[in-house]
Amino acid sequence: MAQINITASELNVARQRVQNKYVKIELLNANFQTIDSLEGVALNGSISVDANSDMRRSATLKFVVVDSTFEVSPSSKIWLDKYICIYIGTESIAEGEIIYTKIGTFVLDAPSYEYDAVNNSIQISCLDLMSKLSGLRNGYLPGVPVTVSAGENIRNAIISTLALGGFTKYVCSEAPSPGVVPNDLTFAQGSSIYTVLSGLRDIYPNYEIYFDVDGVFHYNAIPTGVNEPVQIDDTLWQSIVISEKVDVNFQNVKNYIEVYGRTHDPAYFSSNTTVSTSYINLTIAEVIAYADGAIYGFTLPTHSDLTNMSLRVGSLTYYSIKKDDGTNATITADSAGTYYCVQYVYNSGTPYWRWLGHLQAYAVAQDNNPDSPYYVGSSIGVIRLPLYGGNYENCMTDDLAQQRANYELYMHTNMENSITLSCAPIPWLDVNILVEYTLNRNNVTAQYLVKSFSYGFNITDTMTVNMIKYYPEYAGM
Repeated sequence: MAQINITASELNVARQRVQNKYVKIELLNANFQTIDSLEGVALNGSISVDANSDMRRSATLKFVVVDSTFEVSPSSKIWLDKYICIYIGTESIAEGEIIYTKIGTFVLDAPSYEYDAVNNSIQISCLDLMSKLSGLRNGYLPGVPVTVSAGENIRNAIISTLALGGFTKYVCSEAPSPGVVPNDLTFAQGSSIYTVLSGLRDIYPNYEIYFDVDGVFHYNAIPTGVNEPVQIDDTLWQSIVISEKVDVNFQNVKNYIEVYGRTHDPAYFSSNTTVSTSYINLTIAEVIAYADGAIYGFTLPTHSDLTNMSLRVGSLTYYSIKKDDGTNATITADSAGTYYCVQYVYNSGTPYWRWLGHLQAYAVAQDNNPDSPYYVGSSIGVIRLPLYGGNYENCMTDDLAQQRANYELYMHTNMENSITLSCAPIPWLDVNILVEYTLNRNNVTAQYLVKSFSYGFNITDTMTVNMIKYYPEYAGM
């Protein structure tokens, strides 16, 4: 969850009707150590933050060239080995001082000078630190294919990959159980560190990678609003909002999602399968011992849901059928002849059958909530979206396909009901936070997730905030 940590002073100046703005610039060396602090030199600038982009923050900055140290050269303040921190300050009328808030840590790019009778300034683009990993500034790996092996812990793989780019500050969550790379991931010649990181992130559908305002790398589940506190409400919005605009994108609304994942290639197939109370017996004549990692296929006769089942081949040992989170799998009733797959996992002496599901991993997510505006049983009916190929083939099991389907349903329902606010800038605002807002047009109070915002640094500039509606009774995940 994104958490805003601000002082009482930062909150109070955001409510002030008079907003005297200031910009402070900190120059950092290659080790992210502050080597200079500049105030009173900025002429203008802007910042954009987008939760749906891995390059989360971007900015522009124009400031006065004070002396020759602002020339572009290895020994100056403007060079390839420098970073920049930007702070926005607001003068506190009550405290009589400037209250500064850091809005980002950036890579310097594309310096452009302007000089004439009245101007001597430089404008620079400020790139998100992800540019150091994507190849935009740095980050290309040696020109050979790179493989991340199956079974490697995802968190550890992310941390070690991040270190290749020289970044050692991170907040990296454990991936959902079992938290390992499900199959070898091979990245083509000329790939970047970012390509590897995004490949590891995409193993699970609702995870994100980004750098925060302090230049710290994050890997975590995308916040959905579930069990999260409201961090801004009308006590602030009422004093700063200028206008509002509500949008619903009908073209992207889909309330029935089908995900087709990995198609398995079983090493063995049962010629005859029998089912008793808690056991499934496969007949595979050539199997005289289980092979770690091997995939076994079978079909079942017509049946009701099977739970807490154990499986064996021939007269070998029975082992439990488990999902990736370690719980017992449920084999949902399906038509006769449906092809299922399991994978034998030795697991350091505690063997089990990993439940893969259908021959091609498959799942459906639909909006079954009668209170949702996108309910499949409403007048709009079923609006179907089949998804397959590409990243969807990372869904190796029915369970992973279900997680992806749930996420895509969220993206194609909640994400398509949005509101855009124009308001006075809030320097400490962040994305993926839950807020509460009362619409002026109908006086309806609802909760929203902030997805993007942008604003300029001039005193007359306003902030544009885009938020998606959050349905507490239907989180969509």
